[in-house]
Amino acid sequence: MFFNLKKTIIAAILALSLLSLYFGSYIPWTRSRAFIRGLRGMNKIKSVANFKNLFEPALRRNVIGDEETFKYLAGEILKIISQEDTTENVSLELINFIKPYHSENNVRHLMSMGDMHYILWRKNMNPEYFNQAEQFYLKAKEAGPKLPPPLYMLLTLYQNGFETEKAKDIARYILSLWPDDQKVQAFIDSK
Repeated sequence: MFFNLKKTIIAAILALSLLSLYFGSYIPWTRSRAFIRGLRGMNKIKSVANFKNLFEPALRRNVIGDEETFKYLAGEILKIISQEDTTENVSLELINFIKPYHSENNVRHLMSMGDMHYILWRKNMNPEYFNQAEQFYLKAKEAGPKLPPPLYMLLTLYQNGFETEKAKDIARYILSLWPDDQKVQAFIDSK
């Protein structure tokens, strides 16, 4: 009886060790390899379809490493859509490609999605992109009400979009958190 219990415990420990190796090392390693392979092939990209083919393997893996993969790939997409010669259609395709992989409760993901739409709005002045950027920034603010990035990006968005009342409201909120912010105070004083 004691011998069987000992065997069972050893088998359980071995199984847990193998599972932790698989989920803790092997999966992140394969995901990072797929992402690095995509980065190395970026100079050969001729279309959005090429981009998707390069990076989809890194995104298709399971949930381990999703946050980091999204963060780095969103950064690459931001670089591409920020370029002057990137068309609106290409930007939208790239955003639509990565959008299903963002997490609605991850501030960094929401900020990246907001930044992509903010850039699109700045380049094309389409009010739809302004509204989408605002929605992502508001969700990020809801997820982290005292985090500076969503607050300051909302202020920037409203200032650039001539939404003076909304800009003043968010500026007052920022000052309630950080009363020594002289730039925000100067904005309030100038209005």
